[in-house]
Amino acid sequence: MKIDLLPLSQISDALASGAVSPEALLEASLARIRAIDGRLHAFLRLTTDEAHAAAKASAQRRSSRKPLGPLDGVPIALKDIFCMEGVETTCGSRILEGYVPPYDARGTCPERRAVPRVAARPRLPRAWSPARSAPIPEGPSGSPRRSWGASG
Repeated sequence: MKIDLLPLSQISDALASGAVSPEALLEASLARIRAIDGRLHAFLRLTTDEAHAAAKASAQRRSSRKPLGPLDGVPIALKDIFCMEGVETTCGSRILEGYVPPYDARGTCPERRAVPRVAARPRLPRAWSPARSAPIPEGPSGSPRRSWGASG
């Protein structure tokens, strides 16, 4: 079973039943990102240290039957427009390269509590540009439909 490709409801059920651990789900997700992101250039950076720590914490909560909610342990990605304490946030702009916010944006706090790990920072078009990907830093983003084999 390729857990990282299942619908979210089935992933949540698998975590709740113990059929998969948060750590295993994280590893499957990171492996998938590493396998295809060389073609897609969808992610600016992976926050693996934070993700591993949060996966371990989620596994401990689940083993004591105290998950934060049905999505506790599901890896998520927050776009590079949301400030995350200690994680570079550029909003797709070279002007903000190197900016590491000392706080979490208000919109990220509920997600980080309910789903306590962020595995990656997806790219977005350059700030203030039309909806197209600019070559920051590895080239334009590709289409997941073409890379994952989906049609249409």
